[in-house]
Amino acid sequence: HETPNPNGRRYQTNRTLHSGSPTEVTNRTSRHYLARRLLTHQGVLSVLFHHNAFTIERRPDVQWKQLDHFVERTLREALLRCAPVLEDSAKHAEWTELEHAVWTCIESTILPNIHKDGGDLQLIDITDGEVRVTLRGACASCPASTLTLKGGVERTLNDAFPEHNLKVVAI
Repeated sequence: HETPNPNGRRYQTNRTLHSGSPTEVTNRTSRHYLARRLLTHQGVLSVLFHHNAFTIERRPDVQWKQLDHFVERTLREALLRCAPVLEDSAKHAEWTELEHAVWTCIESTILPNIHKDGGDLQLIDITDGEVRVTLRGACASCPASTLTLKGGVERTLNDAFPEHNLKVVAI
């Protein structure tokens, strides 16, 4: 599945690959079998797992045709081996009340579209009205990421929390 980022592509399966919030893997020595295998290809920069899909971020000089063949073969091998599901261990217990409320808003209104495009957004914290986030997957290097943050995320959050005059900043 194409994404707005020309260097990101989303692959969907009929099997659960991941539980919890999306997890990005860039470490070629990851304990997760499928992630480790996908990252053996020199053209793969990162893999973002989300439920029954994953997004590959490639090096711009690598052709999708070559990468698609590798991904298909690697996924088939992982599924035949019954590779375990990747589990997210993120905890948000230390967030403030505002951070929880903002995350709930992001999760229900913004993330579904970002996930469809093969990306993810992670809330880092909120300090003095500045909402610090990290874009992952296809969104990380997407040319439209600034528009997504300012026109989509910031506008949505300010509509939901007008009393806070929030500014969204990618880190």
